[in-house]
Order: sequence, then C-alpha cells, then structure tokens
Amino acid sequence: MLHLNLDALVKFDDARPAVHALADSGHARVMLVCLKAGQALKDHRSASQVIAHFMKGRARFYADGVAQEAEAGSMVLLEPNRFHRIEAPDDGGDCVVLVIMAPHPAREGYPRDQIDRIIPRSGPGS
Repeated sequence: MLHLNLDALVKFDDARPAVHALADSGHARVMLVCLKAGQALKDHRSASQVIAHFMKGRARFYADGVAQEAEAGSMVLLEPNRFHRIEAPDDGGDCVVLVIMAPHPAREGYPRDQIDRIIPRSGPGS
C-alpha cells in the first residue's frame, strides 16, 4: 500500500507546467499536474484511459479540440487515444489536477514481476 498526502506534494513552476509522477504500478500511473494561471499542457494523447480529478482552481479540459470547463471537485473521464490538453485560464487562479492513466501507458513493456507492485516515486519531479 502507498499513502500520499497530495496537498504536501503540490509544487508549481513559474516557467512551465509542473507534472509530477507520483506512483507507477503495472496497472496504472498516477500523476499530479500543477498549473499556474495562464499555463497549459500541450495537446497530446495516450493509449490509456485518462481520469482527471480537478482538486484546486478552474481549468479547461480539451478533448479532440472540444473544451469542457472544470473546477475543483469535478472529474473528467477520457477514452484512450483521444487528443487532450488542460489549460488554466489567466483569471482562474492556480490549478491542481490528479491524473490516473489506466492501464499503465507502458504496461506492455513492464517486467512481469512488477505488474502487481506499486512503485512509489522518490518525490515531485522525479
């Protein structure tokens, strides 16, 4: 079992979005995305299903170019292989998003003995 205090792991970067890998298992990857107002993740896609839980602030979550407004307490569930991005609007304050990708994006390449083990990361930015 892995227990994390997410509030203690929130770290922002004034120069760019801060993306922290928190934990990997053979089944999922857990990441914390911290965006200052006005920052955005670039458009990208994943072979995994993406679950984004908005913990703080407001944001726009784009899927295939279509925007969905999101605020603290809301969640977006996105099907695999869809282009997506997150933007923290200039007037929305800082934004924190917990992202879960399942199955793990690199599952096919994982050593068999690690498939059912949670691998904690050493800390934000690792």
